[in-house]
Amino acid sequence: MADWTHLLGPLGKTLGAPEAVRAFEAREPGIDAEVRVAADCLVIEGPGKQSLLERFFHRGQSVRIYEVHDPVADSGLLLYRATLRTEGANARGSLEMRCCFPGRGEFFSKGAPIGQVMEGDSDWTDLEIPFLLRQGEIPNLVRLNVMVEGAGRVRVRDVELLFAPLVAAGELTPAAAPEGRGDEAAAT
Repeated sequence: MADWTHLLGPLGKTLGAPEAVRAFEAREPGIDAEVRVAADCLVIEGPGKQSLLERFFHRGQSVRIYEVHDPVADSGLLLYRATLRTEGANARGSLEMRCCFPGRGEFFSKGAPIGQVMEGDSDWTDLEIPFLLRQGEIPNLVRLNVMVEGAGRVRVRDVELLFAPLVAAGELTPAAAPEGRGDEAAAT
């Protein structure tokens, strides 16, 4: 998969390959009602055909497939990895990870801004998005979502949440995240 260590800059390096926090079975049901279980994957139907104006104001729907409560993650790179396939000329799908922090709110990382998007009729493709956790930033809940747009369907399998701790974790201090780092604040 992708090497996200360039996001760390002077903050350090990870301690090797990321380790699984939680892997989900293909037949494990999703949380939202829009998610149905098929033989070897989850299936999400798109919102249908939208006018240009609807697409401009409503950029798809965020469908929650799984949640991970109290992941053991501090000072490192949290990775949401899944394999997606889209079906339908107007179908579009990408990953979205939302991390909830006690007393601070919810922050997110989306695949669309970094080019991690499936469109049209596509074959199974591995996607992965990062979320950088600084020292002391410990989420109490991680929501694993799929953004779905257009008419068609998105199939999802091999869903997992991984974590790679930082080597230089003691040198990290919480600070405001510059735009585009994968941890933009969500207005919720």
